[in-house]
Amino acid sequence: SIEELIFIYTVLCGRNMSKMAIPNKVALLKAIVALLAFGLSGPSLIMTNKTILKDLDFRFPISLTLFTLIFSSLNCILFVHLFGIELKHSKSVTRKFYLQTVMPIGALTAGTIVMGMVSYLFLTVSFIP
Repeated sequence: SIEELIFIYTVLCGRNMSKMAIPNKVALLKAIVALLAFGLSGPSLIMTNKTILKDLDFRFPISLTLFTLIFSSLNCILFVHLFGIELKHSKSVTRKFYLQTVMPIGALTAGTIVMGMVSYLFLTVSFIP
């Protein structure tokens, strides 16, 4: 419950949260859930990718990266449309801005992910993180 999480936070941080407003408690709970999700998703992704590439003998790390990026993009689009999130800077993103700013960052990010996927073929899981 939220009271238990607040107690744990109080013990760990030494801060008195009994006078904290309810919206702040909800924000704290959201932050704790996000941190737990982030902390658990990394190791689970490492194990899943290692299983796909090594144990299932899928020797195409670039294809796995492509599937990962497509899945991430579709999830972002789904969340924006499903929850009605308004993108603050959508009008300022022109074709020139996109090609000069977003594409190089995306290409370098994809290269980083591909190199990380290739490492699954040669290293044990304990060396990867």
